[in-house]
Amino acid sequence: MKRYNFATAAVLAFTALLPAFASTAPNIVSAVPNLSTNQVTIGGTAFGVAAPMVKLDSIPLGVVSHTNAVVVAALPAGIGNGSFMLSLTTSGGSATFDLTLGAVGPQGPAGPQGPAGPQGPSGPQGPSGPQGPQGAQGPAGPAGSNLGYNAWYLNQVVLQGPVIMAHSATISTAGTYYVTGVALVNVAAGDTVTCNIASVQDGGISTIAISNMPGVQTLTIGAAPFLNAGDELELFCASTLENNTSSVSNAGFTAILVPTTNNTTPSTRPASEHQQ
Repeated sequence: MKRYNFATAAVLAFTALLPAFASTAPNIVSAVPNLSTNQVTIGGTAFGVAAPMVKLDSIPLGVVSHTNAVVVAALPAGIGNGSFMLSLTTSGGSATFDLTLGAVGPQGPAGPQGPAGPQGPSGPQGPSGPQGPQGAQGPAGPAGSNLGYNAWYLNQVVLQGPVIMAHSATISTAGTYYVTGVALVNVAAGDTVTCNIASVQDGGISTIAISNMPGVQTLTIGAAPFLNAGDELELFCASTLENNTSSVSNAGFTAILVPTTNNTTPSTRPASEHQQ
């Protein structure tokens, strides 16, 4: 009688699962820099078990710690302010994210799109595993998105008039974005500090965060606007008193493109409500 080899069957079953794990591509949903520690914390999914390869433009970054959902990488020493392309690569693929460091000026208009490059050669096909039974076809899911924008300014600014604390790069894709912002304010006695995230094109997208309580507090702002391609976002703060000592620091925001939406109408607000 032929004997069944359980060890061989277990190896074949594990081999059949390997392509499914290896094919999961990473997805970056946030990237928060910390200039005091000179590190950037990257959040997302499918970062894998092994340490991924992280680059800022073409500069490799050292990975300080990593999990399947959070990677902490060291920023290059002496890096200046500006917009950079952050990339993360695992065995399952690569993901990119626009990262802005410090206060930078508005990005210039986009240039014309260049012609598509030739398609590269196909890589060698890996060995086939044993075929399993065919399952029922499931419904199509929504398309994913790696598109997001960050803008942060971590130094302290005294509010002697309205101050733009953070300015994003130009939005490349129209759609609904999930925008979250935060600002650490130190309110002087008798003063009121307001902070807002605004669309440069239509003048305003979020509820203004207000505080008239003296002392250090954190103001949070959230919105889900429809943004047009070519638009930009900025976070600005202001105070009601002149020549006061109220200040803002550690201010910034993140905007993530929502994969699917029924909202196809841009949100607008009268220009008179947008503080300049």
